[in-house]
Amino acid sequence: MPDTNRRLFIGALALGAGGLASAKSLAAPSDGHAAGYDVAPSSNFMPLIPRKSGEPLKFTAALDKGPIKATSGGWARDTTMRQLPIATDIAGAHLFINPGGAREMHWHNSAEWGFVLGGHCQVTVVDPAGEVEVVNIAAGDLWYFPRGHGHAIQTLGDEPCHAVLAFDDGLYGEHGTFGISDWMSRFDRQVLSQALDVPAAAFARIPKAETYIMQGEVVPLDGPQARSAHQLGRARTHRYSLLAQQPLVSTPGGSLHVASSKEFPIAATLTGMVLKLRRGAMHEPHWHPDANEWHYRHGRAARPRRPTAIRSA
Repeated sequence: MPDTNRRLFIGALALGAGGLASAKSLAAPSDGHAAGYDVAPSSNFMPLIPRKSGEPLKFTAALDKGPIKATSGGWARDTTMRQLPIATDIAGAHLFINPGGAREMHWHNSAEWGFVLGGHCQVTVVDPAGEVEVVNIAAGDLWYFPRGHGHAIQTLGDEPCHAVLAFDDGLYGEHGTFGISDWMSRFDRQVLSQALDVPAAAFARIPKAETYIMQGEVVPLDGPQARSAHQLGRARTHRYSLLAQQPLVSTPGGSLHVASSKEFPIAATLTGMVLKLRRGAMHEPHWHPDANEWHYRHGRAARPRRPTAIRSA
């Protein structure tokens, strides 16, 4: 079609559409706007819009009612999007390691944040470049392992190590965790010997499956192993003593300790907080437009409320 005819055709359609619209307006005096009303004057309309239909969103879950994974040295439970669908960016876990217990070396495809609630432990971390850090962690301290950093956790002293964990993936799970005993148990000794250049006899005691949390001898809190810790500098360390710092907020109603990447540089994807509220106090209503927030409430009812919060970056 020539350009001149195309313009005439489009112009005619536009004129026709406009004329049709005008005709409809004139032919519909019952329309509120056409009759001069902003809102149709009817007493039948509801004064309020009802709440959204369907099942309400679930914002809470019982972490310690989830499935337990227990072996000789301790146990763990977790809560992911499978139990709490709204938690798309954060999964949580509860870890308990006996005196003498050790969570074997393993890797995740998500970052891990941990807050020690009770006891002591020694953490060994190996980054992808092979650099090793060994740190001792006490109640009130944090650890953070970026994605792909191998790590092991061993209880120090004769008290259990008790920690709450968070992961920066709502679908975190065992299928995204690589454990050293599970991996090695799947290979023939000769294959391991050849690959690692170690005599085959050295693998005679390799477990036949995953050990997860192993029970061993109690490691003294002030013994040679505890004193062998080697902590990296502030910018690279995986340990942060959260409760040893001054709170960010302190009022008659309570206090708030915060560890973001500003205070704890290696923690790039999760910000951790410990909030203490006195009886009758309330953390003011607030929201985070671009982050998930996950809380774990611990402590007996007779004590001041002390929730731990983790916010995704």
